[in-house]
Amino acid sequence: MIIVGKVYVEVSNYRQALAIFNRALALDANNATLIYELGLLYSTMNNEKEAVKYMELAAEKGYKTDLDYKENLGLAYLAFDIDKGIVILNMVLEKKPNESEIVYQIAQAHYKSKNYQVAAETFYKLYEKDNTNSKALYMTGIAYQKKGDKALGTEMCNKAIQQDPTLASLKILKYSN
Repeated sequence: MIIVGKVYVEVSNYRQALAIFNRALALDANNATLIYELGLLYSTMNNEKEAVKYMELAAEKGYKTDLDYKENLGLAYLAFDIDKGIVILNMVLEKKPNESEIVYQIAQAHYKSKNYQVAAETFYKLYEKDNTNSKALYMTGIAYQKKGDKALGTEMCNKAIQQDPTLASLKILKYSN
């Protein structure tokens, strides 16, 4: 039955997959792997609160809480409890310090929570690590603009657009020289 559910996931028929996984769970309520997969499915369906509920239940039932688990849990938390998501993702970064995508998600979370200084610093760390990452430089500039440093923010955005002219199409740049 689980295999059929996974097939539905592969063809993006998430509602059918959910129905099948729930039937399988009714037959084996302690299957930690199935519970975790339900959490991942809910996350795919953008229902992060249910995703977290099932991921945490899977851990209670004995699912291995490795770095992938923590990363998925942290990303799910970002949708509704940014602070908790950041804490979890920072724990992952301690073990995987070169994971640029996690750093980017943390920077975005700080930006979303209007913590623009930390967002700018975090985006800029990505740019320092890879000076071809013009999107990180651009977002650094936007964060500086949001925190009130319009001149520096605009300068950084303009530099990013010089590196990657497609960034101009984002039309996020609100301030000009």
